[in-house]
Amino acid sequence: MPAPTKINVSEIVDNSELGAFHWGLIVLSSLCLIMDGFDVQAMGYVAPVLIREWGIPNSALGPVFSAALVGVLFGSLGCSMLADRFGRRPLLIAGCLYFSVLTLATAQAQTIHQMLAIRFMAGLGLGGMMPNSMALVGEYSPKKSRVVIMMIISTGFTAGAALGGFVAAWLIPAFGWRAVFYFGGIIPLAIAAIMFRNLPESLQFLVLRGKSKETVRRWLVRMDPQAAPRRNRRIHSARGKTGGCSAAHLFRDGRGSTTVLLWVVNFMNLLNLYFLSSWIPTVVRDAGYTTRTAVLAGTMVQIGGTIGPFVTGWFITRYGFVPR
Repeated sequence: MPAPTKINVSEIVDNSELGAFHWGLIVLSSLCLIMDGFDVQAMGYVAPVLIREWGIPNSALGPVFSAALVGVLFGSLGCSMLADRFGRRPLLIAGCLYFSVLTLATAQAQTIHQMLAIRFMAGLGLGGMMPNSMALVGEYSPKKSRVVIMMIISTGFTAGAALGGFVAAWLIPAFGWRAVFYFGGIIPLAIAAIMFRNLPESLQFLVLRGKSKETVRRWLVRMDPQAAPRRNRRIHSARGKTGGCSAAHLFRDGRGSTTVLLWVVNFMNLLNLYFLSSWIPTVVRDAGYTTRTAVLAGTMVQIGGTIGPFVTGWFITRYGFVPR
C-alpha cells in the first residue's frame, strides 16, 4: 500500500499523549498568566498605602482601577486580532515584555495622572496574555484532556492575583509600595526570555499561513518524536477547512437568548470580582487594620477564585452544565 501523501497536524495533536512538551507549555503559559494576574491586581494591594503617601481621597483611585481594566479590554481584542495575523508566539513574548516595562514604569509614577496613563497603557499588554495563552495551549492539547488543561490554565490569572497579595503583604511594610511593581515587572522579563527560547508557535497557524515545512516538522518532533512527517508528505490542518464565523453566528438558530444571558452573567461576575478585589484592601485599612491585614483580606477573594473552578469543574463533570 503506498504511503499517504498528507499528514494532518490537527489529528496528530488531538490524538497525542501528554508529555514533557505539553507540560512545559502548560507551565510556561501558567507562569505568564500568573504574572498577568499579579500585575492586574497589584494596584488594589498598594492602594491603601498610596492614598496615605500621596494624600489623595479614596475616590481618586477609582479612575486608575478602571483605566487598567479598559486597557485590558482593548488589549484582549486588539492582541487577539494581531495574533491571528502574526502568530501567538510573537504576541505573547512581545506582550510579556511590554507589560513588564510598563509595570516597572508604574513604580516611577509621581502623580495620580501619571499613574492613570501608565496603568491604561499597561492594561493593553496585560489584556493580550489570557486569550492568546489559552488559545495556544488549547491548540496543542490532546482532545481528551483539552477541557481539563484549559481549566488549569485559566486559574493561573487568579492564582497570580492571590500570589500578589502575599507578596505585597511582605514587600510593602519592608520596602514600600513601589517594590510590588518592581517585583511584578522584573519577573516577567525572565519569563519572556524563557518564552523566546521554548515557546512554540501554533501548528495550525504555521500550516494555514504556509510557513516552512521544516518549521512545522521541528515543532511536531518536539511534541511527539514519532509524529515526524516524511519529507515527501504534504502537511495540512483539518481546521483550515472551516472559514470561521462572525459574531452574528452567536445569535442564530436560537442561540441569541443564551448568548445574551452568558454575557450578562460574565459581565456581572467580573464587575463584582474587580470591585471587591480593588477596594477590599482600602476598606479594611480604613477600618483600622494594618496594611498587611488589609492586603491579605483582599487576597481571600482571589484564593476563592482559584479554588472555585476546580470545585465547579467536578460538579460539571459529574452532573453536566445543566443537570437533568
